[in-house]
Parts: sequence; C-alpha cells; structure tokens
Amino acid sequence: MRIQDLLAESPSLRPYLHTEQAQCYANARELAAVETGLALTTFPETCPYPLRAILTDGFLPN
Repeated sequence: MRIQDLLAESPSLRPYLHTEQAQCYANARELAAVETGLALTTFPETCPYPLRAILTDGFLPN
C-alpha cells in the first residue's frame, strides 16, 4: 500500500507524517554532515521540499 493510500484511508496520519518528515530530515542532515565532512550549516535547516512534492510519484530532486 502506498503512503497516499494510507493517508486517504486515515487522514489523521497526516500530522504524524509532517512531524516524522521534520525529524527524519534533521537526522539525515546531521548524517550527511558527518559522512561528507562538511559543516552542518552547509545543509538547509529544514527540508527544502514540501511534503506533497515528496509524496508525488516519480519525485526526485535535481
């Protein structure tokens, strides 16, 4: 089942998804800084992509 399907069946999950996206991005940002040796400030503080775009089929940032 796709995330979009789950959200359609249970719209109450949407706020949880927003919270999780923010936490996952924060963790990924820290990991990217460690793995690349770049300063944490190199990476945007918040995810530069809106959740609705991320959930779109075929989403890949440039």
